[in-house]
Amino acid sequence: MANSTILFAESGAAAQSQKNAWTRMASSWKSISVELTPQTLTVMPHRFAKWLAALLDLDLQHAIPVADILSVKETGAHLNPVEVSFTLSDGSKRELLLYLKKHREFIEAIAKARKSSSR
Repeated sequence: MANSTILFAESGAAAQSQKNAWTRMASSWKSISVELTPQTLTVMPHRFAKWLAALLDLDLQHAIPVADILSVKETGAHLNPVEVSFTLSDGSKRELLLYLKKHREFIEAIAKARKSSSR
């Protein structure tokens, strides 16, 4: 992951891409690392799960520029997932649900990163 100032990091998280029905059904329980720097939100499977996530096309490996993040919100659903909406390099939009132990800390860190990136 990035060698910049880390605003937030959590290992052992879960994530779901909202890309399509297949990715919404897939589980990645405790196999995702999330790291936020002032420039980038990185979401990726742990080393042991990376090949499987790629093989199954689960859409769980992203390095998202903070400037491309459209919104971050708590969904209020079971297990408190945080929905992150962002723009891909081709201009299309994507959503990820992140299941984090420290979800409120993540939301605060994203707000701080977005504020500093808009300057």
